Parts: sequence; structure tokens; C-alpha cells
Amino acid sequence: MKKSRHVVGLKVSETLYAPELTIPWHEHEKAGFCFVMEGAYEERFGRRRRDCDRGVLVLHPAGEQHADRHRNATVRLLNVEFDCNRLRAIQDVAAVLHDSLDLRGPEFMRFGLRLEREFRRSDTASDLALEALVLEVLASTARIGIDVEDQKPIWLRRVIEEIEVRPSAGHTMRSLAAKRAFILSISLGRSDVIRAVPRERIFEGFEFRPRVSNSRPARCRCASSRSRPASPIKVTFVGCFAP
Repeated sequence: MKKSRHVVGLKVSETLYAPELTIPWHEHEKAGFCFVMEGAYEERFGRRRRDCDRGVLVLHPAGEQHADRHRNATVRLLNVEFDCNRLRAIQDVAAVLHDSLDLRGPEFMRFGLRLEREFRRSDTASDLALEALVLEVLASTARIGIDVEDQKPIWLRRVIEEIEVRPSAGHTMRSLAAKRAFILSISLGRSDVIRAVPRERIFEGFEFRPRVSNSRPARCRCASSRSRPASPIKVTFVGCFAP
């Protein structure tokens, strides 16, 4: 099933695919992107492959060849295609569509939901709103890697995004840790330090030597330093998130 709307050099469409469907190698004449709104599938493109599940934004350059294998649930996509003339008019920003990319994160899920709401509306302002959202998605994607915000570590961006998406959820260090990052509560003498570390770097360069007695804290020393033990510290493991 397919529904579509045309807005000033853009085509926005919604497509549904049956579970476990296999789509052979094919290509699209026009560049564009799609949001995975429901379901999941594996896509092969060139010699690479990617997993596309709910919330993922996938960018396809014009003429890219790819093949899809859908999982055991209906897949629903929200697609955007650009006419050549429209791409030329925004060529500086549209350069991001020259590469095949898949982007993940709460901000892309929000974009998809906003685009879906406007896609279903039919008031006099909906075409303008739909066009503005498509261009906002393209601009935000083009800024990845150059925005100062993107220079923050990925675990920190994810924690910030979680708080922004659910500001009234009553977040705690434990709840954020369970979803976004390793959080270590480290006591050093009289001062407490809260430190978040990505999973792949947890314990990197450190060796923990627990005491037998539960009443005394563990000792920690840097594995790359000499064997001299450092001052006692108390390490509390709170939670983790797989990046």
C-alpha cells in the first residue's frame, strides 16, 4: 500500500511492506531519505549492509543500488524524494544526499513523527509545514560533524537527548545510566565525582582490587603506572547502555 503527496519539487510518501518480504537489488532514480516508522529490515548496498529499525533515518543517493530483507513484522516507511531542480536550488545542503547514510537517535525519531503528523493533515498550511520539515531534516543532517553540539561525546549527547525528549519523567542517575551510559559514582576522600564512561572504555587502563571486608572500599590503580597503590576510592556501578 502506498500514499503520497507532492509539494514544491518534493514527493512525500508512505509505504507498507509485508513481513518477511525480500526485495531484490534495485535503484531509485531520485535522491531522498526515509524514516522507518514501524518494523525492521536488513539492507545491503554495495558491499556493505545495515540494520534499519524503528526510528532510523536512511539517506539514499540517486541511483544507489540496494536490496532489502524484511523481518517478521510489517514495515512502514515514510519516504521523501527530491526533484533534480529542487536539489540544485539547495545544492550546498543537499550534498549530504551524495552519500548513503543511516542515522539514529531520538532527534530523528522526533523528526519522523512530526513529518508523519503533517503528512496526514490537509489544512491550508500543511503543504508549507511539510516542506519546512523536510528542509529542516536535510539541514540537521548536513550539520552532523560540523555542529559544536556534535563535538560532545556520544554518551553525553544521548543523555541530553533523553532528558529533552522526556523532561517530566523524573530522571535519576540510575535511570539515565540504565538507558544511556555507564555511570560511575566515585568517592575520593571528601569530594564526590560523577563520571560517565562509554561502554567500550569502561575500566580501560584501570585495575580494581576489592578488599575482602565489605566495610572497606576497593583500591584502584592505573594499570599503566607503577605498582604503588593509590589512595582508596569507592566505586559504585550504576548501570550501562550499549552504544
